[in-house]
Amino acid sequence: MRALCAWRLAGCRLLFSFIAFVSLSCSVFAATLFCQISSFAPDEHSFKVSCTVSDLPTTEKVELRFLDRFAGIERLNDRIFGLQIRDSEGQRRLPEILGNGVYRVDPGDTRNLTVDYEMRLARLTGAAADPGRYALTSSLGPQSGFLLLSDILPTVCSAARLDCAPQPVRLKLLLPDAWQVATTEIESSGAFDVADLARAVFLVGRLEQQTIQVGAMSLQVALAGEMNLAMEQILPLVEAIARQQATFIGSREEGKFLVTLAPFPVALTGLRSSALTRGRSVIMLLNPESNDLEAKRTLALYQKHLAHEMFHFYLPESFVARENFDWFWEGFTRYVALLTLNKLRLISLREYLDELGFEFDAYKANSLRDRLSLIAASQGKFSSAASYDLLYHKGTLVAGLYDLELRVQSKGSKTVLDVMRDLYANYRQREVGNQTVLAMLRKTGKFDSFVRDYIEGTKSIDLSDFAKPMGFTVDNASGRVRLNVAKKLSSQQNALLAPLGH
Repeated sequence: MRALCAWRLAGCRLLFSFIAFVSLSCSVFAATLFCQISSFAPDEHSFKVSCTVSDLPTTEKVELRFLDRFAGIERLNDRIFGLQIRDSEGQRRLPEILGNGVYRVDPGDTRNLTVDYEMRLARLTGAAADPGRYALTSSLGPQSGFLLLSDILPTVCSAARLDCAPQPVRLKLLLPDAWQVATTEIESSGAFDVADLARAVFLVGRLEQQTIQVGAMSLQVALAGEMNLAMEQILPLVEAIARQQATFIGSREEGKFLVTLAPFPVALTGLRSSALTRGRSVIMLLNPESNDLEAKRTLALYQKHLAHEMFHFYLPESFVARENFDWFWEGFTRYVALLTLNKLRLISLREYLDELGFEFDAYKANSLRDRLSLIAASQGKFSSAASYDLLYHKGTLVAGLYDLELRVQSKGSKTVLDVMRDLYANYRQREVGNQTVLAMLRKTGKFDSFVRDYIEGTKSIDLSDFAKPMGFTVDNASGRVRLNVAKKLSSQQNALLAPLGH
């Protein structure tokens, strides 16, 4: 997984014809893989998969490895039904079931295997039952579906190897009538050449699509299903966010990017969203307010979540993550989303301050705040709900406090965006880990104790320490924190607040 988050507002038959091939490399042997997905049954949340694996070695066993766990969601393999493996003569080969989605088979003297099964996507329990995580795995509903190939197709490996190289595949989709597909993958002769299953995303359904150009980035926007957000609202929003964030980061990205929006695969109540950025694709599920009078709440949630996900195109997708530092690429990205919307004047200074107050309240309510650092919370992100929430809420709060402190120290000449821009300029497409990011944060000003106390450590955050120098006051009278602009400001404080809309 690259990046994910969940924002909430309280309150056709299978055809056995296959297509041209692409090489599959697993460092020990090379095979060719052709897959076809068909027999879509949207109301039953299911479809069928048929793959042929060719050019197998005849001297060793092979393994089909299906993803069985992702982002705290387990037993993904339970969605596979009726798995059958046959050789080139049509004879069934009974695999050895090793568990955790791994099937070992001896090809014998045949060099070709056919693998057929049905995916029943509704069969998920546990963490996947949380609507906030619906976007993390493949889904299919009456109006549309997201196909994340990493949890649908197997990786084919030598049984002697513990690991495999990324698996390319040639894929054909037989969709229901009137359904279309949106993807960044390359299509030729009616099929897609997928180089990396871990990044491949396909939105299928009755789609409305448009493409805009932002610098060298070609942004395809695809909407599915019915909701109270129209392309006329979404397209200019996507463009504005893309342009602003490209300016923030000094973007050098080019090529095709995809921003999607679709309904949840099952009926839900209340305003909810779930999203994942994978490679150059934003997967977004949204359940809008049913009352048209609350359309503003739907748009506010959508634009906040969208700004977060689109910044993931840069952080961490334009880097090579050497280790887990979700505290930065989630927490700081959420904060950059607020700066994006504030710069575009889509949220006011009042709304910006309310968001920081909300993050502080969530941090103070977390039972792990004095026991778990942001570094540690990243490592155990899915171990508990408290760890997950601490990562997001404290991560966002710390990003905001760092930004305010940097503005004060530099007398307004620097912001957290300067750190982001320097990181991107120096480490784009290079390995990045915790120590690299922490060093960047430290060197921009006097931040040794800040990093030690609030990122590496668990020192309690006193909001007034950061609010007063900026010209903010902290009000706790209602039982919830509310940041306000002080009635009297110095000329320097006025200058610091001007970029935020004061």
